[in-house]
Parts: sequence; structure tokens; C-alpha cells
Amino acid sequence: MRILFNTGLFFLLAYLVANASMSAEEGERPFVQLIAGMGILAMLAFCFVYGLEAFRITRLWSFSAVWIAFIAMMACYYLLALVDLPSQHAAKSPRNLFVGIYIIATAVFIYYGVIYRHLTDRKLFLVIGFLIIGGLLDLYRAATNPSEKMGMEVINTSSGYVFVMLLPLLMYRYREQSFWVFALLLGLTAMTGKRGALVIFAVLSFYYLMNLRTIGYSVRLNYKTVAAATLAAVSFVYFMSYAYESLIFRIETIVHPDRGTIGSGRDVIWRTLIEYWSTSGWSGAFFGSGYYSTISIEGHVAHNDYIQFLVDYGLVGLFVFLLLQLRFFIDIRSIRSLDKYLYCMLFMCLIVFCGRGLFAGTIRTDQIYWSISIGYLLGVSTIKRLGNGFKN
Repeated sequence: MRILFNTGLFFLLAYLVANASMSAEEGERPFVQLIAGMGILAMLAFCFVYGLEAFRITRLWSFSAVWIAFIAMMACYYLLALVDLPSQHAAKSPRNLFVGIYIIATAVFIYYGVIYRHLTDRKLFLVIGFLIIGGLLDLYRAATNPSEKMGMEVINTSSGYVFVMLLPLLMYRYREQSFWVFALLLGLTAMTGKRGALVIFAVLSFYYLMNLRTIGYSVRLNYKTVAAATLAAVSFVYFMSYAYESLIFRIETIVHPDRGTIGSGRDVIWRTLIEYWSTSGWSGAFFGSGYYSTISIEGHVAHNDYIQFLVDYGLVGLFVFLLLQLRFFIDIRSIRSLDKYLYCMLFMCLIVFCGRGLFAGTIRTDQIYWSISIGYLLGVSTIKRLGNGFKN
């Protein structure tokens, strides 16, 4: 099945290239969507074959079963939306459902690729290169074409979340240079001007300090360390030279008299949606107003998974989403006694997932960066959990 894995990996890398090179509004790139669709089919085929074997992810990692159930719930709500149920606010576009499928398929695909040794070190290096280049290209476009607000040239791009989502993978893969990897990605994130990503980084920094004896113990002076330290220094020099004033401006203008007191008017969006949910009756409270109904209700997605799913799927849907996070935390605790460093990286994945869910939402195309991180780390964890009982 190596050919099927390589096919899925090819389409995944092709998607990263197409997504990075074709700058356009989401939903207006049919060629990119075609590549993503082909990738989903190849990855699902690969996952289906290996999902029937001994190391199926739902048996070893129970949270994945809840994740699958959540995507299945999304699919049911989409079908109900076609007949205007549970309310006429339900959206009829399948895009977000396909994005959700793509995210979970990517994570499981990478997971099986790791434990069955299809994702070699060379291929992983290639994947990491494409991921980093994609984030850097997006940052370059934003830095060279800043938007003008109140006479200030402002850099603001979602690639800040990209660098945060890659952090656990890169810190594990280059653990002897983990401090410099952390510093490099922090510098790049600061350049993007994405305030939500920087809040997540602040939480990650606190977690890093709390676990310094585990995360920061291994520092070896070699060419990789020198290269990582140099890149980190360069990122901070560029940040201070070109993006510092932009970031300060974005922080100072987080309070906006017309759009609310949280960036981009999020508090206005959240308040409107919460008020709608609270007055939607018992049916709306428990089962929601339908698949991505927030777009019709408020004019936007919620930019917050917890509010999004509460309004769309009610208390039932929110419970499933929270259960997913709880089961993930419970599952990864089994790794703590085997490899505490790996456990810390998995916990960082949870912080990133919850943080992005709070400030932006996780059903987004670039969430596959997180999927690759978590899929790889879960694969490595599976090998460590099974130890000598693991056979390729």
C-alpha cells in the first residue's frame, strides 16, 4: 500500500503548493478544491485499508472515535439543512463539511503513515519544508502588501496560526534545538500581527517555563543548533525592523468604538449569537439552529468554535466537541510515563487546538497544519506505547 500512501502524500503536498501560490478568496479556487478532493479520496482509501488492521486509531486513541462522531454529526446536520431543518437559517454549502473531513483524514493518514513506516525521515523533511514555505509565502505577501489603517501600514495574516500549529511537530523533530525552534516560530508569529496566535504563544510560553526541565533540558551545539539560532535571531531582527510598529498598532487598536472591544468586532458577533441562542427555545437550545446557521443569523461565522457549535448544534453538539477535547487529554496521559517530552508536545497540540477554537475556529483549511503535527506525534506515541509488541 506504499503506492496509495505516496499518492495521498503527493496530493497533500500539491494542495500545499497550490494553496500557497494561488492567492484568492476562499471558495474561489476550483483547481485548489479539486486537488484537495483528490487528496481526500486517496487519504480516505489509505485510512480505510489500515483502519481495518490491528493498529486502528479508534482502538488506541479513543478521542478519535469522538472526532469521527462529531464529523458524522456535521454531515447529518448538512443533510437536514437541505430541507431547511432544524431551521431555515441552516446553510446549504457543503464546503465546511468537506474541510472538516479533510482535517481528520489528514491526521489519520499521517498517523498510519508513521506507524507503518511509510512516512520516512526524508518524506517528513519534505513535508516540513512545504509547510514552512507555505507559511513564509503567506507572510511575505502580507509584509510586501500591507493594508493601510488610520495612516499606518499594517501586517495582518493568518499564517501566525500556521507557525503556532507547526510548533509541536518541529520542537519534537528537532528537540535538541527546541528552544531556538520555539524562538524562531515566535518571531515569525509576531511578524504576522495575528493577535490570537500571539495569545496562544503566550500560553505556550508559560507552559514551556513550567516544564523547562523536560522541554529545555537537551541542548547540543552542532550545525543544526547554530542554524536554528541564526534563523531565530534573523526573525527577531526582521520583526523589530519591519513589523514591530504594525503589531503595536494592532494591539493598541484592539478596542474599536464601532466594532467592539475585542479584535475585529468578535465581542459583537459573540454577544449577538449568544443572545439569539438563549432566546431560541428548548429545541434551539439543545439541538441548535442548523449547519453553519450563524452566517444567516449574524452574517459571519462565530470565529469561536464553542459559540459556533452551540448555536449550530446546540448543547448536544457543544457537549460532543468538549468531550473530544477531554478524551484527547485523557488519552495522551498514557504517554507521560513513557516519554514526558513527547507528552508535553501533545499537550501543546491541545493548547493550540483549544486556543484556535477560542479565537478563530478549527474548521478551516489551514488546520491541516495542525493535523500533520498531531498525526505525526500520535504515530510516534503509538510505537512507544506498544514497544516491543509493535511489528511493522
